[in-house]
Amino acid sequence: MADRLCTVSLFADLDRDHLTAVAALVDEFEAEPGHPLTLTGLVGAGLFLIEEGEVTLCLPDREVVLGPGELLGELSLLDDRSVHTSRAVTKTAVRGYCISRDAFEKLLHDEPKIAIPMLKVLAKRLVDNITHH
Repeated sequence: MADRLCTVSLFADLDRDHLTAVAALVDEFEAEPGHPLTLTGLVGAGLFLIEEGEVTLCLPDREVVLGPGELLGELSLLDDRSVHTSRAVTKTAVRGYCISRDAFEKLLHDEPKIAIPMLKVLAKRLVDNITHH
């Protein structure tokens, strides 16, 4: 799992020990086509990483399809007030991984240095979201 996580932008700059610690938090999930992963306006509970299949993000002005290697819900890892800004529905059968905010928060408490490389990626994603909306 650590090898898989190092290919994801959010975790790519973590050292091996920190990747292993994050990998220990990962739960697998599977969802059939049409299954909602997030609902607009609801508080997020964690991150989803797509391993196989496609997920449609229903934004106010367009739809975006996410596929293998992409993630959603990453802001909810760091902020328990973070609400989803879009509805995410599986377009196809999806297999992937999720990390709950509670488990990740405990890890950050135990290993706060994990947050430093992740903050750069999250800041970039926030800027990208602001400039594309």
